[in-house]
Amino acid sequence: MSRLNLGNDEPKYVTFEELLRTSDIISVHVPLSDRTRHLIGKKEIDMMKENIIIINTARGPSSTREPEIHPGLMKNENAILLPHIGTATIDTRKCMEVTMLDNVKNGLFHKQLLTPVPEHAQAAR
Repeated sequence: MSRLNLGNDEPKYVTFEELLRTSDIISVHVPLSDRTRHLIGKKEIDMMKENIIIINTARGPSSTREPEIHPGLMKNENAILLPHIGTATIDTRKCMEVTMLDNVKNGLFHKQLLTPVPEHAQAAR
């Protein structure tokens, strides 16, 4: 189920198919897993409105379609197109380093990671 914003009314949960059929903009933020691999494909795109805007910040092949960048966007000096850089700050990278080191220590001494990736944890069982 996904949330659909109804303006001033409370959001309501709808099926994925209804979300695809009724949305003007769809923003995809999912981790790559068996459930999200090719989440958006031809079948899903065919359900969408003709002028849908899709924002895909997911990693990996969550879509079967390559992004099409409008030539006007490529020429616009106010537009910046970047790869995923959400962690590109000194503070965030420092926290990531500390978390990684804590995970290694905990894994070695206690045989358990502090922040296991769910898909990897299931595969290890």
